[in-house]
Amino acid sequence: MNKNAIRIVLCGLSFSSPNLGCSALAYAFRELLLEMFEGSGTQLKLAVLSNVDCADYVAVKKSWVTEEVIRYSFKNLASMKLARQKIAHSDVVIDFTEGDSFSDIYGLKRFALTSFFKVVAIRKAGCLVLGPQTYGPFNSGLVKRIARWLIVSADRVYARDKKSARLVKDMTGTDVITTTDVAFALPKDQVQLKDHGPCFGLNVSGLLWTGGYTESNQFGLTVNYREYIKQIIPEITKRGYTVHLIPHVVGSLYPECDSPICKELSEQYEHCILAPDFKSPMQAKGYISNMDVFSGARMHATVGAFSSGVATLPFSYSPKFEGLYESIGYPFSINGRELSTEEAIKVTLQYLDNPSKLREAQRFALDKAKQNLDAFSTDLKTWLDHSVLAADSGR
Repeated sequence: MNKNAIRIVLCGLSFSSPNLGCSALAYAFRELLLEMFEGSGTQLKLAVLSNVDCADYVAVKKSWVTEEVIRYSFKNLASMKLARQKIAHSDVVIDFTEGDSFSDIYGLKRFALTSFFKVVAIRKAGCLVLGPQTYGPFNSGLVKRIARWLIVSADRVYARDKKSARLVKDMTGTDVITTTDVAFALPKDQVQLKDHGPCFGLNVSGLLWTGGYTESNQFGLTVNYREYIKQIIPEITKRGYTVHLIPHVVGSLYPECDSPICKELSEQYEHCILAPDFKSPMQAKGYISNMDVFSGARMHATVGAFSSGVATLPFSYSPKFEGLYESIGYPFSINGRELSTEEAIKVTLQYLDNPSKLREAQRFALDKAKQNLDAFSTDLKTWLDHSVLAADSGR
């Protein structure tokens, strides 16, 4: 191998997902990789494993970077063979498990599918990095045992929050490196909006609206999410805000997508504007950055707002919210798994009436997030230099 080149396979990162949060992770991490290797003299050879069409993939325009997208399907043996070969001939596989799918919270099938290439990397490549992500919860004993084996078999393990790091420590006895969500590094497009006065961005989750994939309160919410949304919109507009209903999982796929319910709500309530189905997470972040206040149940929609300096109130349906935000010293959220509907509405309005409290805490939390990302980039680059590039140059 050319010692001035590194072949990296990216798994569990969706560059062309209708879930813009998944795409935000992908483009943000690629941005960090580019910053790591800029000016180093190293050729960066990226291969992206994707189970969806990547026709709208936004390519890097740098002479020292080559990119290849490998489209695979578990139903297509030839595509699976090609993906396995790409892993076998790589220097390192970096897997993010879509950020929050290293768990059985979304079902056993999803955990099994997202684990497949990790197993291939451990057996074929011998060099697996688990990128900053959430670990757990695990409801199945079998899943927990498999998860433990995957973690201890990886060469480098990063958690994006302290709660996940503690869980991994308890499971494996191993300390992992705690950083933060790489989506804080996502660049944004410039998006200009017409002046409608103070703007409140509201991301409504189609998945929570329908009760999850099971359609029966899959995530154990104590808040009646539909009633919460229906009651909160008029209260927001009473306070002089124009409500921008912002889908972050776009399209019409049921029950996953936000777009249909955002459209429905925009037709039911006055002083509401329906945001478009964005083509990229950078475009979505550019739109969201125009808001004065933002609340949402899609975590990476809230990260987009937060990292743009918008007063942000996350609606938490999963421990990943508290894990991420508490790790950077930001305690404000609406916990949909603990509060009643009435309590959630009351807390939301209290924060809305004093957004400066959110912004003040946010400034310190953003500094912490940046420090964590810088430390992650330094650690990963150092490890790649010593464990991959140096090892290859000595062969």
